[in-house]
Amino acid sequence: NAMAKLAANESLESQSKSKTSANLTNAWREHMQSRSFTTEPHHLHRLGILAYFYCLLATPALFLTRVLPQLSPADSGWWAAGLATAFLVAENFLNYRACIIGHHEHNVVHCFHCQRTSPAVLAWQAGGDRHQRCLACQTESPPRSEHCRLCNLCVMRRHFHCYLLCCCIGHRTHGHFLALCLYSTVGLATSSLAFAIYAFDVGGGWSGLLLPAAALRFAAGSAPAALPAAVFSLYIQLTCLAIAAIYGFLQLQLLLRNQTPAEIAAMDRRYRLDSCYDNLRASLGPARYWPLLLLYPIRIEPDSDGCNWRLRSKRS
Repeated sequence: NAMAKLAANESLESQSKSKTSANLTNAWREHMQSRSFTTEPHHLHRLGILAYFYCLLATPALFLTRVLPQLSPADSGWWAAGLATAFLVAENFLNYRACIIGHHEHNVVHCFHCQRTSPAVLAWQAGGDRHQRCLACQTESPPRSEHCRLCNLCVMRRHFHCYLLCCCIGHRTHGHFLALCLYSTVGLATSSLAFAIYAFDVGGGWSGLLLPAAALRFAAGSAPAALPAAVFSLYIQLTCLAIAAIYGFLQLQLLLRNQTPAEIAAMDRRYRLDSCYDNLRASLGPARYWPLLLLYPIRIEPDSDGCNWRLRSKRS
């Protein structure tokens, strides 16, 4: 009788735990479907988003207005240029969207607007581990989490806040952001070169790359209105190109080290694994999915759930 009662109690506990887990999952799914982006407006956010999407649309605009009329549909270069332009624009947009959605779905520890906590954090808190409390938002956050003063949220394994995305780069968006920086750098470098060649040819030399000289030529009637617009677009694209290249370089360095900027500043090497491959795998998941990540922003499960992390071996 005692064994039967014990077995019955265990079955009831397991059923209650499964129901609780299912309820939390359903509640979190409903929250994500009706979520609201909580990042406060900031002037740098507005400028960054407008400049980035301006560059994103400037490349196909240049192709449709300047490159396409000079090529014949029977020419192989017509199809190659069209497919390359469409691929770069699509990859930038998809990775841009994946970074924003992934931030709010998987990186945020607790959303104050909806009073919802990430399921991974709830499971970590229920595990009985020693909790750490964020002094800014007074939320129990897992290890390697950091509070962002712009998002006003705690983010799991936060690297930095990106003004082009208006959100932080965290646990589940490292790979998408790296791909975004890669394709943005390639696309912006290509379009900047094309705009520079156009301004050089139409503007009559190197002086055509200067915005005041291009504006004066247009005012004098010796150049079309597209010349100052192209030079202005060139300046914006070069600025975004520098930002994307710097962001990409920093992100790659952090992934190769498997450290956050706060851990590097504190000289915390507990999570820096034995090799660069192990460090990349901890962030990007299995290596067989890395080529797919460059083709489409698929959702890859990393080695960690955002709360429990693999530590560096003692011998190293």
